[in-house]
Amino acid sequence: MYYYLVDPANYDGKNFEFFQTQLLSFLGEYHISGEVARVTRLRTVEDLVATALSHGVTTLVIVALSHGVTTLVIVGSDETFHKAVSVCHGKPVTLGFIPVRAQSETAKILGIEGLLESVITIAKRRVESLDLACVGQTYFISNLFFRTDQSPAGDGTAAEGKMAFQSESPRGFFSGLKTFFRPQKLDAVEIRFDRSFKASGDLFLGSIINASDHISQKDGVTIGDPKDGLLDIVLVGRLNRFQNWKWRKTAETRALETFPGASIVHAREVEILSPVGLQLFAGPIVVATAPTRIFLAEDKVRVIVGKSRTF
Repeated sequence: MYYYLVDPANYDGKNFEFFQTQLLSFLGEYHISGEVARVTRLRTVEDLVATALSHGVTTLVIVALSHGVTTLVIVGSDETFHKAVSVCHGKPVTLGFIPVRAQSETAKILGIEGLLESVITIAKRRVESLDLACVGQTYFISNLFFRTDQSPAGDGTAAEGKMAFQSESPRGFFSGLKTFFRPQKLDAVEIRFDRSFKASGDLFLGSIINASDHISQKDGVTIGDPKDGLLDIVLVGRLNRFQNWKWRKTAETRALETFPGASIVHAREVEILSPVGLQLFAGPIVVATAPTRIFLAEDKVRVIVGKSRTF
């Protein structure tokens, strides 16, 4: 009843074959072994998921699909998981996830960590139905992020989606202070919520949250609940250079709701209208540029989560 889609491309260790051997050993030990397909240059994630959902896998999987109880386990990165969800959303399939990277936002959201714990989670099979968000052709359970002070071309920051706050080398002490405390030069951002009202201003950071690794509260507002049927939009305005430095570590965690003066809006649909070309990131990957629309799908996704994960 289990079909494992293995994507070695983003493995951050030294020996993927050893990792895969460990994986297969654990799967056998917990009696959840099944069909395994490995992503290659000629066999993409999308192709393999489509195959698993149609007639090209094993008879066991086809029979399971007809009864709506198939389990598709993604062994890969957050990007692999997003690709799989984008293909199989709306289908009678339950998704599991085994991360191949030490840092995985999806793994944190699902409440799993490490190879053995991931396998145990799959074996225990605690299934939750989570909200599913969409931008363009990409479906996701986590969140999107943007920053408006785009880095200069060539330093790699914008391209990689990193929250690296830039420091400048001052020519002298006082000129250095002047440079450090100078506010960012930002383009105005215009956003429309639920096709009914707009907001605009000099925003510095923003996130569109479907789910986070914990549910937080700010001023009585819940943030990060993947079962509330709403997107949580957190917007941070212009910061001075001192605030930029003070909050740099928090920005790396993307807990934007903790920033001073952060605004929070709930909606089922968000349209980022301007500035044109503003990049939206899912983790380190650019998934869309403005103008674009982000919305909650009508269907939910069934996902295996850790036994201690609370929603």
